[in-house]
Amino acid sequence: MGWFSRRPDDDPTTAAATGGDAFADDALAPLGRADADWLRSAALAGFTRIGVPGVEARADHLVDAAGKQYGLTNLAALLAQQDRAQWQGVVDTH
Repeated sequence: MGWFSRRPDDDPTTAAATGGDAFADDALAPLGRADADWLRSAALAGFTRIGVPGVEARADHLVDAAGKQYGLTNLAALLAQQDRAQWQGVVDTH
């Protein structure tokens, strides 16, 4: 029990910084958990659209069948600065 601490879900600055999600994603901290999950799914879909086989999502990166890694941390930071309506376009362009 912390007398001078606040639970993370009571801290309005945490919720604002993570797009309304009170809990930041452990690996993609600029985003909340739901938004980070969206980013992983959108990035996977992008690789599928361009025909890259065997891509899997990890906490902060994607890995293709050959073992090449594609980081998501910079993209997460970029999305955190954008209006949510622009996110899909940002991911597609990236």
